[in-house]
Parts: sequence; C-alpha cells; structure tokens
Amino acid sequence: MTPKEWIRRAAAASTALRVPVAITLVSCLVGLMLAEFAAGFFMPRASGAPSFLGRSVVLKEYAPNGDYRFEQEPTNPRNERHYRLRTEQNGFIIGPGDVGRTDRPIDILFIGDSTTAAVYADEDARFAYRVGQLLQSANGSPVYSLNGGAPGASTLDSFFALLAKAIALKPRYVVLMHGINDMTQLVQTGSYWRNSNISAPLTVAARTRHPFVTAVQDGAKAMFPHLSALLEMARAGPPTARRKWANYNGKPARPDPATDLVAMNRSVVRTLRAWGIEPVLMTEFNTLNPGNSKFRADYESFHRKLTWSDLVALAAASSQATRQVASEEHVTLIDLDKELKGHGEITYDTTHLNDAGNRAAAEIIAAELAKTYPSAFTLKPVGRRPPS
Repeated sequence: MTPKEWIRRAAAASTALRVPVAITLVSCLVGLMLAEFAAGFFMPRASGAPSFLGRSVVLKEYAPNGDYRFEQEPTNPRNERHYRLRTEQNGFIIGPGDVGRTDRPIDILFIGDSTTAAVYADEDARFAYRVGQLLQSANGSPVYSLNGGAPGASTLDSFFALLAKAIALKPRYVVLMHGINDMTQLVQTGSYWRNSNISAPLTVAARTRHPFVTAVQDGAKAMFPHLSALLEMARAGPPTARRKWANYNGKPARPDPATDLVAMNRSVVRTLRAWGIEPVLMTEFNTLNPGNSKFRADYESFHRKLTWSDLVALAAASSQATRQVASEEHVTLIDLDKELKGHGEITYDTTHLNDAGNRAAAEIIAAELAKTYPSAFTLKPVGRRPPS
C-alpha cells in the first residue's frame, strides 16, 4: 500500500467514526442529565426543614478585585474624561498607591453611598483615599484608608456590609456618612425593611434554577456579554431614578423619617464600639438650597414626585439627625455639610463632589482626625503631601 493510499483510507475511516462518536458523547451527556434529575428524587428531605434557597440578604458592593471604567459624569454628557475604579479582595475601593498592597491592616474605613464612592472623580482625588495620603501615624508610618462607598446604599446597607465583611477586618476607625438615601427611602415606604421598587434588604428568587440551567445561562453570558447586557437592561426597565419614585403619591409614608435615621446611626455606632472599633460620623455634604436655580430647574424637569423644597428639607433633616447621634453618643463629628458650604463649585450635581470638592473634603477630614486623635494620626509635612 502506497503512503498516499494509506492516508486516503485513514481519512475515510476517521470520517466514518465521527457519527458514532458524536452519538456516543451526546448519549452520555443526556444520560448524565437524566441521572442528575432522577437523583433529586432520592435526596433525603427532612419534614418541615427550612429552605435556604432563593432568599438572601442584599449586600451592596462593587465586585472584589474589580477594575471598572466610567466614561462621563451622568449630569455632564459633554465631559469626555474617563474615571477608573478598582477594588481589593473584599470589594472596597482602593487608590492608585494601594494596588498590590491590600494585605495591610486598615487604619480608616469610610462607609457610605455614592457620595463616598466618588465614582466620577480621579482615583487619587477621592477623599477616602486622599485622607490616607494626607495623614501619617503618630510614629510616622503610612496610614491605610479604604473606601466602602456603594451607590444607592442606605445606612442599613452599610450596616450589612460592616457585619458581613468589615468588622472581621478590624479597622481601627470607621467613618460613616449617610443621609439623603435614607430619608428618601423612609419617605417613600416608611421603613428601611420595606421594598422601594429598586431597594430592599432581602431578595427572593421566583424559583430555584437547576444547576444545569444556571451553567448554560452563565456560559451564554460569557460568550455573548454585550447582548446579555442589553437584554438585562431591557428586563430592568426604566432608569433607576424614575423607577424609584414610580409608586410615590406625593404623601410621605413616614412624617418624621429622621427618627429612624437616628435609630439606625445609633445601632451602627454601638455595634462598632462593641467590637472595639472607633466610630466617626460625618454629615453628608450638598449644595441643595432653595435659591439654587440651575440645579433646581434640572431637577424639576426630571423629577416631579418629590418637590425641590422637600428635597432640601430632607437633606437638612438628615444632617441634623447625624449631629444629634454624635452628640448623644459622644461620637466624633465631622460636619462636612457645614464645612463645605460656600466652597464654590465643589459638586457636579448637588450631592456628588468633583475632584476639587473631594480634595477640599479630604483636607477637612484629615485635619479633624489629626486634631481629635493626636495619638493615632498627624498631618504629613507639607513636602510629603500629595499635590493639590
């Protein structure tokens, strides 16, 4: 047999084997699926045993070890800047100097909502990171600060994050800043624990999916990420801000929402102290005022369910609630709402700091921490500080 004829016969034999091999593989796969399905009927089931499937506590966080890029400020579509956000292994936001150094003990952990996360600010400008760059320990060693901000979070959400992951890391100080998200949630629903269309402390799955279905869906997402994202957006419906107030009829569900904010802040403070962590409270900065004609016009063109004057009043009440807890619980208060008033253009909307605002906030926070805790922190000499 010539080499050429041998190759021809081998190719013919290979072709003849393809169909039976494919049938065998498909049969094995189908058989395994049927066996898995049948095995479910033989699993032991205790009568009356609770189910741990389909119901879980929502943890608002960025994915651990994430690397995100945001293209523009949501209220400034002409801005062509790109903003990077990176997280460490616990989902806390880090700065450029923290990459590869996330196993250090945490000196200061900032907890809050999107105003703390400061997504639309440069990595080295975000106040939670910058405070660590402005301070040094009393012995001259570096200060490590982490950013636990999460967009849309309330104090209850931050409480979950503290219990689920932060307390175990034993940060020396936790700086908590919340306000407007809590107040709007309480005005809408009257409770931290009641759904507000986009925010609920518990999520319940409609049904438990079979592992095989989950694997197929996850595989499809990996193969078609952009198509999957578009389908998810279509399923989610209108933008968050519109859905958030879809069922609000203009009448507050809770006449005095600050009462619950006080109780929640007090709960966080006492829990941190029980675990040997020093709490620090901050009022939430904003440029909300009745005479802010530019932002008022933008707000009212989009948001008709909660009036501008109501929003201004809620922000003021949230700051006062924070001051009340700080006074009654003898907690250090950093009154950013007061300190940043009149600082010019520090926000790109009414509540989120731009780069200049973040730098200004960091200076205030660092100075207050150094003054209040001189045995723990000192301000770095001017020559060793990051550039303004």
